Order: sequence, then C-alpha cells, then structure tokens
Amino acid sequence: MTGLRLERLEALSLSKRLRTGWQSPRLFHSFDLCLAVLLPAGISAGCRRPSVETGPLPELGYLWQRDWTPAVVVAGCRKAEKKMDGVVVLGAEVGWSGGEAHVARATIVWEELRNQKVALALRVAPYDGLFVENDGAANAITDEARRLLDEARAHRVEPTELQLDFDCAQRKLAGYGVWVKMLRKVAAPSPLVITALPAWLTEPEFPALAREAAGYVLQVHSVPTLAEGGRAVLCDTALARKWVAAASRLGMSFSVSLPAYWCVAGYDAKGRLLGVAMDSVQPAWPPGTGMLEFSADADEIAALVSEWKRERPVGMKELLWYRVPVVTDQRNWRWPTLAAVMEGRKPGIASMGFARVTTRSTCRL
Repeated sequence: MTGLRLERLEALSLSKRLRTGWQSPRLFHSFDLCLAVLLPAGISAGCRRPSVETGPLPELGYLWQRDWTPAVVVAGCRKAEKKMDGVVVLGAEVGWSGGEAHVARATIVWEELRNQKVALALRVAPYDGLFVENDGAANAITDEARRLLDEARAHRVEPTELQLDFDCAQRKLAGYGVWVKMLRKVAAPSPLVITALPAWLTEPEFPALAREAAGYVLQVHSVPTLAEGGRAVLCDTALARKWVAAASRLGMSFSVSLPAYWCVAGYDAKGRLLGVAMDSVQPAWPPGTGMLEFSADADEIAALVSEWKRERPVGMKELLWYRVPVVTDQRNWRWPTLAAVMEGRKPGIASMGFARVTTRSTCRL
C-alpha cells in the first residue's frame, strides 16, 4: 500500500500546484471534487487482483508405479524426461489394518531421476481415526516421509516438493491440518504440497489447511459417486473450468491434475461405489456388482489445455498428468496421444491408442 499512499500524496501535491496557478476558487474546488471521486476508483483498480495470467504453463507427469520394471524406466521415466517438465514419483503408500499402519514402498531407480525435476509423493489410504499430533498414525506417516526424503537425498536427488496424497473426509479437514503441520516440518527444506478435491473448495476449513502447506494440487478427475450419477466421464471439462476458477478466487498458488487413463468402476445394487479397477489395482468384485467404464475425452481435454495455455485463472501454476504412459499399461493413453493433448491439440485417430472416446457400459458378474 506504500505505492498507493505515494500516489495519493502526489495527486494532492498536484492539486496544490494547480491551485497556485489558478485564481478561481470555483475551479480548484471542482478539481478537488474530481480527485475525491477518481482517486478511490484508481486505488481500487490498482488493488484489484487480475483474474487471469499468461506465460508458460509447465506440465509434469505422475509416475505412480510401485514396481520399477524396465518398462517403467525406459518407456516412462526416460521419455518423461524428454517430453515433460518433471515427474511426481510415488515413493510409498501408507495403509491401515486393525488400527496399525502398513507401508508399501516403490522400488525407485534413483539414478534415473538425477537429471530432471522430481517431486516425491506419499499416498495415505482413507483414515477413520482422530488426527492427533505424535500418535501412532501421525508418527507412521512422518517417519515414512522422513525415510523417503532421506533416501532420495542419499542418492543425490533433491525433491522439489513432497506431495501428500490423502483423500480426507470433508468434515475432518480441520483435523487433517495436524498431519500437514507435522509433515511440513519433516519435508523442509522441500515444500509440502497436498492434493485437494473440488468439494473441499467450499469448506470453511480449507483455506487454513491450504495455507498450512506450501500449495495444493486440485484433482479435477475422479470416478463418479452415487451423488454424481449424471457424470459419464472422468473429467467433466465444464466442471473443471468452474473448479479452477473457484480455486483461483481463494488467492493461493495451486496446480491442476488431469487424467490420461480410463478405468472400470464397480457399484452395488444401490449405486454405491465399491472400488475402481486400474492398471495397478484389480478389486475382487462381489457377485452382482455393476461395472461402468469411464474414460477421459482426449479432444475435450485438449481444448481445455489449449485455453489454459493462452490464459489461465491467476494462481494456477502447472498441470500434472495422471499418469505417465508406460508400454505395459492397458488403461492409459499412449505417448502420442498425451503429447498432442499436452500441446492443446486434438490427437489424430492413428495416435489415439488407449485414449478412448467417452464410453459408459454396464455388465454383471
């Protein structure tokens, strides 16, 4: 506000100088009235935050495989180094069984990551307990985060950030801040970033939670739940635009995660989501499960990316693609498709690969 204060003083000084040269009191009285009207408008315009920004939009990809096979190294990691601005690597997943934490770690080939921008991700399974500082659950997560970061640094890989991937229940966002605060200290000097769901944006606790971290990743793709029965794609681009605009209005830096995959979701007779089958996960469906296939519309997402490359809501700093193509994947876009969409181009028919058109089919087991 210092600049605005100087602006006001300069304007008042101008008024004084003009008064000296003008002899008519009516004239300089009218000039003062104009200043009184115009200055606040100018100050308001100067303080108003721009709604859009331009410039390069970095694009990174998620390497979400726990088993680093040769295909992950060659077709995933090495190609990502050439085609993307960096990768977000899954380091470990923390799950819960009988109230105890159990950890599944990725077999990362650290040497492959030394020449590119690398963020590390820690995935935490849904948690029903309370968020208490330094209890068993909190310590299990912070211990694993510390181990992961230490391992990366021991292999001369300095993470650009630690990403905490946890789908917290909306009613527990305030409590979730306990974990975020602890992990922020563990991650330093790397910043801590959390993933966020669009439904969180309207929760009164979310702004404080996001500020506790260094930023957040807004995930605009998901399998529809019972409440979203009308949505037939993983990413509704119209909704994505609205969610990103809402995130921008919060006034904090954020990234946006977009899909490059398709999946099969299982629902019970009442329409409740039972689980999702992807390349890395194949649930054991109970008898009578209804299955729906959901995909990402490459053409629509390409149009969305093209729009954001021209101009995007202020605060949006990068795109994160889930997931990096690996030749052994069966439910993921191929590199030609993803490369085209990343540029904001519709992929040609020959390059579509596993970038299926939007489909929704049902069958019974």
